[in-house]
Amino acid sequence: MPYFEVAIDQQNGASHEIGYHQGKRIPTSLVEKFEPIVNENIDVHAVENIFHHFAPHLLDEIKGLSDQCKCLIRRYCLCSVAMIFQN
Repeated sequence: MPYFEVAIDQQNGASHEIGYHQGKRIPTSLVEKFEPIVNENIDVHAVENIFHHFAPHLLDEIKGLSDQCKCLIRRYCLCSVAMIFQN
């Protein structure tokens, strides 16, 4: 079995704060990798409503990521999750 390392990052606080602090560690190149896989046909507002109903804390984390990265990462994350559920 090949050797690998995993970094574990434990954070405390409100969900938005956690997402915001995680956003500080995400390189721009990783955000750019989402662009080619975003499905433009996904209704982002509908996905937000699903998150709001079933996992509002995750939606708050994604909003924190978006605030920190000052980009559309919220859209990328929501679309990526929606694509998983579509399959």
